[in-house]
Amino acid sequence: MKRIAAAVVLLMLALAVAGGSGHAAARSELRIAVGSMVETFDPHNYRSVFDLLVDNLIADTLIGVDNEMKPVPRLATSWQLVNETTWRFQLRQGVRFHDGTPFDAQAVKVNLERAAAALKGVRFYGELREARVVNAGTIDLVLKRPFAPFFLNLAFPVGGIISPAALARGVDPTRSLVGTGPFKLAEWVPNERVVLDRNETYWGKAPKLSRVIFRRIRDESTRHLALLGREVDVSVDPPAHQVKGLRQSLLFDILLEPQARILWLGFNFKDPVLKDKRVRQAIAHAIDRRTIVSRVLDAVPRDADAGILPPELMPTIPPQRFEYNPARSRELLAQAGVSSLSVSIMTPQGVWLGDKAIAEVVQSQLARVGVNASIRVLEYGSLVDAASRHEQQLWIILWGFTAHPDSFFRGVFHSRSAANWTAYSNPEVDKLIDEAAVLTDRAKTQQAYWRIQKLLMDDVAMIPIYYAVNLYVKSKKVQNFRVHPLELLDLSETTIEE
Repeated sequence: MKRIAAAVVLLMLALAVAGGSGHAAARSELRIAVGSMVETFDPHNYRSVFDLLVDNLIADTLIGVDNEMKPVPRLATSWQLVNETTWRFQLRQGVRFHDGTPFDAQAVKVNLERAAAALKGVRFYGELREARVVNAGTIDLVLKRPFAPFFLNLAFPVGGIISPAALARGVDPTRSLVGTGPFKLAEWVPNERVVLDRNETYWGKAPKLSRVIFRRIRDESTRHLALLGREVDVSVDPPAHQVKGLRQSLLFDILLEPQARILWLGFNFKDPVLKDKRVRQAIAHAIDRRTIVSRVLDAVPRDADAGILPPELMPTIPPQRFEYNPARSRELLAQAGVSSLSVSIMTPQGVWLGDKAIAEVVQSQLARVGVNASIRVLEYGSLVDAASRHEQQLWIILWGFTAHPDSFFRGVFHSRSAANWTAYSNPEVDKLIDEAAVLTDRAKTQQAYWRIQKLLMDDVAMIPIYYAVNLYVKSKKVQNFRVHPLELLDLSETTIEE
């Protein structure tokens, strides 16, 4: 009995050391398996959405948006529209960058004027005429013309505020980012991992996690095995057929929530064959979107049956869609005088849910109407480079990640956009996008973007496949892991129990 009593005492002491009174001990390092990896840390010249997802944990923006896309304070505590072209912001006091230098209005000026001149940043902040310092805690952002989307664009991570001192001393923003955010960059191994450490002097509530490790595992099945083997705590986009079983797991939780992005099949309008609208229509009618979503992806994402805009950004009334009709597809090809058509489909693998699998199903569906399609798998960065040179014919692309429809349409379909990789050009669409950008009345704004969508669908500018979802699998030991509709991670309250 004495030996048993002694053993009980030792066990209680061990539990106390491990976490106190029998509670589980907390581990403060979170390991996340992802399909992409950071290509640059410069938010003003980002290359992928994953760049911005990580940047957003390191560099704060002036404002944020909640799950309903309503603005919330971040580095700016309040704001007002002084006149139709001037926004005034009151800035948070006592904030310091990770290098110890103070945050102030001059830092905002340097960053937003830099972003406005950047190739990627220009479509969000290109209407900025001047960032005018009123005093250290106040700044006026003066626009070239009334531009309604500008304010919400400030919540987009491409407007992340970098330490001007770091830029001045030659720190390469493509390889290092010095911000004011809750985490600091600790390590980056290209194509392998990113390690972030907690910012102990964060102006807000410091994260409970001391470290976050993003580990790149390209193949979705391999990522899933890494989770099952306890090599990681969280994994993005598991194989769709695994989701049903994971819902009933005693060890893992599924996070499946709407995301403000859409996956589509795009065209290259410079291609001599695809320039013919009848050919694009034929391809559109050959694709059975519902089968792809319901069977190939086990209905995990949402069928893009309403239009181009995800409903989280704006509902589309009436719906705009292409119906599956192989017979009509063959008729259109005959009308276009195309007896034999060969095309290539460009896609990444493991970057978006089912990307390569979707390309393979589209390949088989096109074969049924006499179109021979080959598949070209590229790393995401290589895909973007190839598309920017208009080397693709058909391609799988996921787009969105904005709080306002303007940057969604302007970025891809405005003829003067640097990201118009489709080479689509329609003066009427350009005009409507520019006119919609000055509207502030919600009803008029919706009507304007419905007209833009109808023109794009009539032109078969792209073929919607699915509205994206934030899909993560996490160990049940991971608590308070949150994902925003804009795909941003909220790790402010995240903890891990051992």
